[in-house]
Amino acid sequence: MLLISLLSSVNLTDTASSTREMAKAMPVDGKCPFTGATNLRDALAKILSVPSLLDRMTRLSITGLAGSAEIGFRRNRVSAFKAPELEKHGVQFTLSLDFEELPDIDSIMAGIMGGE
Repeated sequence: MLLISLLSSVNLTDTASSTREMAKAMPVDGKCPFTGATNLRDALAKILSVPSLLDRMTRLSITGLAGSAEIGFRRNRVSAFKAPELEKHGVQFTLSLDFEELPDIDSIMAGIMGGE
């Protein structure tokens, strides 16, 4: 819930209600194709508790004022969620966390140090 709260809240006065509504956001296809969950809260809980799912997740994006979220996984696949109660008109912003695979730290250090 903390992760949802951080990514979906626009201001502190709306944090509790927007977090609750975003947590209940439902997959647009009826069921999350990545986790099988029927809401965003359960999808994220499953991803965070199953290491193999977390390894395959590439992105988490939430557009708070639009009441939408996306979980990216595998090769450009997306599970989209919608919370119509949060949909508002006006300026929209999206906060995303990217989970791209990082290169091996030894390769990075060798490049910095001028090694092979």
